[in-house]
Amino acid sequence: MTMYISARINPGMVQQFAAAAHVLGYFYKLKLPGMLHWSFAPDPTDPKKERWHMVHIFANEETFFNHLRMGDAEYHMRTEFVPTLRSMDVQCWGPVTPRVRAHFDAFTQSLSTRSGTPSTITHMALDAGFMIPDWVDYNWKEPIEERPCGERQVILDIKAPVMLFIKRKVRAGYIAAADNLANYYAKNLPGVITFAVTQSRDPTITTEIHIFSSKEALYAHLDLPPAQVMEPVRQTTVAMDITVFGVPCDNLKQSLQQPGSKVSFLHAETGYSLGYLVNRAVELPKREERNMKRMAELQQIR
Repeated sequence: MTMYISARINPGMVQQFAAAAHVLGYFYKLKLPGMLHWSFAPDPTDPKKERWHMVHIFANEETFFNHLRMGDAEYHMRTEFVPTLRSMDVQCWGPVTPRVRAHFDAFTQSLSTRSGTPSTITHMALDAGFMIPDWVDYNWKEPIEERPCGERQVILDIKAPVMLFIKRKVRAGYIAAADNLANYYAKNLPGVITFAVTQSRDPTITTEIHIFSSKEALYAHLDLPPAQVMEPVRQTTVAMDITVFGVPCDNLKQSLQQPGSKVSFLHAETGYSLGYLVNRAVELPKREERNMKRMAELQQIR
């Protein structure tokens, strides 16, 4: 399950929020291997840094609930982290069970009541694309350097994945073109971990999350597909608002930029990623079979 969160922080509590996020990341990396990615980045357009973007990736539902009830981490979240929040807008990608939904409904309601600012939770069910849930070879253990937590000293290890969050204005035919492109990636480019497209109530607008195992995989997904696969996507795209999380700017902006589109970058100030999110030993036929199974499961819960 992947969560993309836009949070507003209470005035005067930004430093407390950032410090609490550092400490929580330290706990999770050391003690919760199913927490695959935990990143926080301030909105570059907000000079007060009261708006932050977060990306959390969980191996499964049980990991999600474990991160809420891990002893010291749970106490720190309840006493130091949650009080700094004014509102949260949460997008959940992947299967969202009634249990997860009930937790978020209760949390967002209590947060809205306390602060007077509405919070939202949205399940982004797929209209096109795929998500790979079992990204980690659980027999592999990453060596973790333990450091004392004092003075907010934590492990910063933003290696992978690279993520794109996209608001796209589209013409008729885009969903079919995007699904065709996703099928191509699933068969030919293992570095594309997730290529998920959800259509909003306005059929001309989509919300998308694309996750890559590396910067090289991101560039490859732009250059590798043949024209007959990529061109229908381009022709049915009117404009894009792209947010890039987890990669230096270098020449990426030029590669992504199209007329009428906007590209911005979020540089994580705290967090980590458990490295090799893709099990390289997975054979492509098995991966394609898993893709089809996952798509069928997602269709059933929509």
